[in-house]
Amino acid sequence: MRVLFVGNSYTLYHDVPAQVAALAASLGGTRPTIEPHSVLQGGADWKLHRESLGTPARIAEGFDVVVLQGKSTDPLLARFAFARHGAALACLARRHGARVIFAQTWAWAADHPSYRDRWTQRSPEAWAAHVRRAYARLALVTSAEVAPVGDAWLRALRQAPSLDLHDADRHHASVLGAHLAALVLATTIARVDVRHATWRPNEVEEETARMLRAIAATT
Repeated sequence: MRVLFVGNSYTLYHDVPAQVAALAASLGGTRPTIEPHSVLQGGADWKLHRESLGTPARIAEGFDVVVLQGKSTDPLLARFAFARHGAALACLARRHGARVIFAQTWAWAADHPSYRDRWTQRSPEAWAAHVRRAYARLALVTSAEVAPVGDAWLRALRQAPSLDLHDADRHHASVLGAHLAALVLATTIARVDVRHATWRPNEVEEETARMLRAIAATT
């Protein structure tokens, strides 16, 4: 299964595409093998992907699945551009025969100083609700799917508040956060139960990995 990941540092950190492939491979048997490809650039939004990064040409090469991950702040600060450019990329991918999956992003950490500003909606829960609605609307109008990464992060933080899913900058993913994102993406892309996966990053303890697998499989 050829999968193209389109996004920015939220997918690039800790090599989420390679993690997705490793998770699928660890399931063995008749499970689909994932061959990851990517167009990823830090800070990129979908407008930049359409106009400057050669993404339309890459999509036109033909993939089984195209995963589209947008800029984390766009559902709050650039809603029209988010919808317009996301829909254009999704429709292009569908014209070339791909399943389209939107990778729902996560809210910034609760201790991020930006929550003093109104645009953040003042809390991670409110931020996540805006993101959830934006991706759901986009998936509806483009006949695409959503990998509920942000929802899984909320569940994980409620279940185990001591988990540090965010990196030191409080908005990118830590090793744990990126692994949870990869688990959700593997679940959605390959339509598998990742509770049976055996691969995990060396930095993630097995007990924690087991909990993250359960959250990803049931979100």
